[in-house]
Amino acid sequence: MAVAPKKILKVGKSRISIGAMTTDVSLAGFKADTYTPIGGIRNLGNSGTTYQAINVEEIDDGMVRKGKGVGNPGSQPITMSRRPSDAGQLALIEASRADDAFNFRIEEPAGGGKWKVTYVTALVMGRENGRGGPNDTQTLVSTLELTEEPIEDPTLADALAA
Repeated sequence: MAVAPKKILKVGKSRISIGAMTTDVSLAGFKADTYTPIGGIRNLGNSGTTYQAINVEEIDDGMVRKGKGVGNPGSQPITMSRRPSDAGQLALIEASRADDAFNFRIEEPAGGGKWKVTYVTALVMGRENGRGGPNDTQTLVSTLELTEEPIEDPTLADALAA
């Protein structure tokens, strides 16, 4: 019996793009938006839903009873090489000044020349200039606070979006 080789899913060549203020959190709404790639991405950070723990301390037997509480779609910190004229970084900086959530499209290699596309809606929570040390370059750091669970496009794309 043949055994398929193990496939790794790399991060290299991934990208994130910013769209308009969120008005429709459906897959169709996300796909209809126009996105601007954010340049100079160094790290896309982690994201995903986490849940609050509910702890009930009962004194009669000295035990803690636990339950699963509400979910939080998470935070996604992204770090970029600072590029003052990059259209995506400028859009991200502008979005950080708004109180509204924005659409984001994340494209990641899925293997075999295909791309996995995930859409998120997030508040842009600031824009920090990173300076590091003498052998570093200037960075722009921004945290996306997801307001809904991510939506993955069930079909793999044949190429990165234009």
